[in-house]
Amino acid sequence: MKITNLICEIYRWSRPHQITNGSNTYGDGVLLLLRVTTNEGITGHGWLGGTAAERPLEIFSSYIPYYRQRILNRDPQDSAAIFTDLEHEHIKTFGFSGAHGQLTGAINCALWDIKGQIANKPVHALLSGDDTPKKVRGYIAGGYYYGNDGEPEGLARLQEELRYNVETLKTHSVKIKIGNPSAGIDIDTKRVAASREAIGPNIELMVDVNCAFKDADTAIAYAKAIEPYDIFWLEEPFRPDAFDLHRQLTEATPIPIATGENMYTVPHFKEFISQGSMHMVNADVAIMTGGYDAGMDVWALAKEKGCHLAPHGCQELQCHYVAAADPEGGRLEIYPPHLDPERDKVFPVALALDENGYASIPNEPGIGLIPNREALKQHLVFTSEK
Repeated sequence: MKITNLICEIYRWSRPHQITNGSNTYGDGVLLLLRVTTNEGITGHGWLGGTAAERPLEIFSSYIPYYRQRILNRDPQDSAAIFTDLEHEHIKTFGFSGAHGQLTGAINCALWDIKGQIANKPVHALLSGDDTPKKVRGYIAGGYYYGNDGEPEGLARLQEELRYNVETLKTHSVKIKIGNPSAGIDIDTKRVAASREAIGPNIELMVDVNCAFKDADTAIAYAKAIEPYDIFWLEEPFRPDAFDLHRQLTEATPIPIATGENMYTVPHFKEFISQGSMHMVNADVAIMTGGYDAGMDVWALAKEKGCHLAPHGCQELQCHYVAAADPEGGRLEIYPPHLDPERDKVFPVALALDENGYASIPNEPGIGLIPNREALKQHLVFTSEK
């Protein structure tokens, strides 16, 4: 079997309201969808972007001819070899991150989709070597800033959202945002306290800074303020190259640190895991150079050090990663419908949680949860298909 084409489509749609985290505000939803076609009629899908992804993905389109040329006539089942070639080619030009990492990650996911269709197995079974049906524990992402966040009405709105996530969506784990400089430690501590009050003592509460902290003193002060509220993890306190800051925070608080959604290579994860400042691994197979292949390499390092896996975003792709690597201790991030109603049209098969807060992973061949291009076509802003 040979690869015959790489097709890129970019979609952008308006969401009902903006959402803000520690350092970013998101308006539109945006999705970059790749299709890898073969001479035997099998097509693989990979993608990146989504609800909280206001990146200028349109500029990625200029890279597509370059990558198409380098994967044409390759065997799609040689995903690891293709990953190695793409990762190391022209490092001076592309580096390891940005468009290069994200596009090669999405290509790798598409190759695994093809491999699953060839083998008539879901991607998680191919990755793990275990064909048994799997479930993983999900957590509901949310708790964004909307304004008046420290006022009674803002706190009540946050509590209502979290109660809905627990009582209606059946999650046993929720995540909220902290660290926005316009909020500050006092407001964020109120938000954490209100969250714990709303969900009770038995639901896991995660907090996500989205790289907003600039120094260790600020991060440590926040950690000390929220420690009494039984925080399951503190996510992305600093930018991903702040090795020393992560180390200082880890030494100052018992709260486990989660990070990695903005890391692109296996060596980057290795450094953080080795220094002991990453307890929950937020690797994202859609944007890492090497996709699922690199993700499993990261998991081998993480498992050895007793870490657990909690991938970032794109739950339809990440669910196979968690199920294959860490189905017992891992967590799957799930974006709920109220954050972006259009998402339910794009991904019509929802990863619903059962009474115990677990999502059943699809067993269709390949990825199984590919975007609905018919529902997306009204949002198309770019296609490389002639």
